[in-house]
Amino acid sequence: MLGILMAMAFPMASRHIQILFGLISLATIAVILRSGNTETIISSLASAAVIAAFLPTLIVIRVAVESSPTIPRIRERISDMDRSERMAWMTSGAHLLGSIVTLGYVSVQRPMLPCELEPDEALRLAECGTRGLGLAVVWSPFFVATAVASQLVPGVPAWQMIAIGLGLAAIGGLTAHLMFNRSLAVKGIVRALKRLLPTVPPTLILVGSVAVCSSITGWSGLQSVVLMVPLLCIGFLLWRAPLRLGEAMGRIVEGSGKMGDELLIMTGSMVFAGSIAGAQLPDELRQILLGLTEWPSLLILAEVTTIVVLGAIGVHPMVTASILIPATLLLEAPIAAPILAHIVVLAWALNSTTSAWTLPVVVTSNVFGLPLRSLVLGRNIFFILIFGPIACAALGILNRLLT
Repeated sequence: MLGILMAMAFPMASRHIQILFGLISLATIAVILRSGNTETIISSLASAAVIAAFLPTLIVIRVAVESSPTIPRIRERISDMDRSERMAWMTSGAHLLGSIVTLGYVSVQRPMLPCELEPDEALRLAECGTRGLGLAVVWSPFFVATAVASQLVPGVPAWQMIAIGLGLAAIGGLTAHLMFNRSLAVKGIVRALKRLLPTVPPTLILVGSVAVCSSITGWSGLQSVVLMVPLLCIGFLLWRAPLRLGEAMGRIVEGSGKMGDELLIMTGSMVFAGSIAGAQLPDELRQILLGLTEWPSLLILAEVTTIVVLGAIGVHPMVTASILIPATLLLEAPIAAPILAHIVVLAWALNSTTSAWTLPVVVTSNVFGLPLRSLVLGRNIFFILIFGPIACAALGILNRLLT
């Protein structure tokens, strides 16, 4: 079934993805011919099949959220906030809403803001949006980044990914506040957060159900998401908006047909990662990684930096992670599995905050009517230069405790 989906998706994929998928396929063939290990293809395709089920799940979540009666109520309470409060509201709202509807956060939040915004304020709010979403990537199980990390580093419980990620998100939120909005008093922060209170219970229910399911069954966070979230969302639609259930099913079919790019690049990268896991490393890469295994914190920083820098020039984070993470596992570097998985999601989060090749930046700039360059070259660059090393240091300290 996965093969049929990929065959249907390839002709409709964008040219960039077709070329990248072709290169990944050739690299995979070269690695397998060198290693002679073909069994990894089947196991990798089995892992990719779970990711293929994850993509339509995101559509189910979005339809359920858009059907919620709380969204109009939030919209009614935004107009009386000042600029600093709006920035705090945008960041925290993008973080909380984005943690369950991913890119859908901007289509929910932008209509709640005044129709006409000064160009400077529009840019600041757009930066807050991508920043808040990026911080959600480091902990939410509803992002592709977590799905990929759970497949590259199997066996990490969902609650561990969420707990560590929430710690990193807290560090990032404090860093962003001190850098960009320190003039906002506690009273203003409370006012902004109150506007988001109606979204807290459904977020906790979804995230909690995934963590509980993962803990009870021993499944990965991705497997738990694919099982629990559609059941909860369809149950919610039956309860609050039964007439929209048919529309939701139609949008799942329609939206899945538009996810060919994601399906190809994710499947290709997973198979490539599996082929590397079963092959000998190139001597050059082996020596570099071996040299860094004596300093795990430095290895964490080096791998995050590599993924982010290559992502900024157009190499998908999934591709780079598919090379580095299996290589690190093969060399038995002294890095705990939850930390290794968080190398992927942290780097992915930093990329999604600033890189012109990522959908969060492209979609946000488009919805706010801003030139893409202004958002890519904006203040978020300084944010990732400060937050990135701090987060890597935090992972290094936690890794020392875990190992």
